[in-house]
Amino acid sequence: MFNLAKIIGGSVGIASVETLLTNRATHHHAFLNEYLSAVNRAPQEIYNLLKTLWGSRGMDNAMIVEASHGWLTGQGFLTFEQYAAFKMILYKMIEKQANILAFEDVFYVMAIVSLGGAVLAFGVRKRASEGSVL
Repeated sequence: MFNLAKIIGGSVGIASVETLLTNRATHHHAFLNEYLSAVNRAPQEIYNLLKTLWGSRGMDNAMIVEASHGWLTGQGFLTFEQYAAFKMILYKMIEKQANILAFEDVFYVMAIVSLGGAVLAFGVRKRASEGSVL
């Protein structure tokens, strides 16, 4: 009976953790994607983002200004395929960071559940045997 409870408890625990992980990854992905959306960002912020990403790769300010204009309008010195590749790189970065943040959230939840279980474990009393006197 104890073995059955252990197996069912483990299955339910893994399923709930996986559900929490998926939900939190979706939440963080939506939040980060919204943050990088060209509709919500000012041109100066897009410029700063592109300067951070491409400035160290030899692009001067004029090229970064043109690229930020292309990011906002879809027209610039880069081809459509290059903008699509750039957006794919950003998507992969967002996906990676969203998963990291989701694992952090699950870790915190599991830490709180474990701490609560440890506190409850101190409240468990040992049963006295029938022949002994306390």
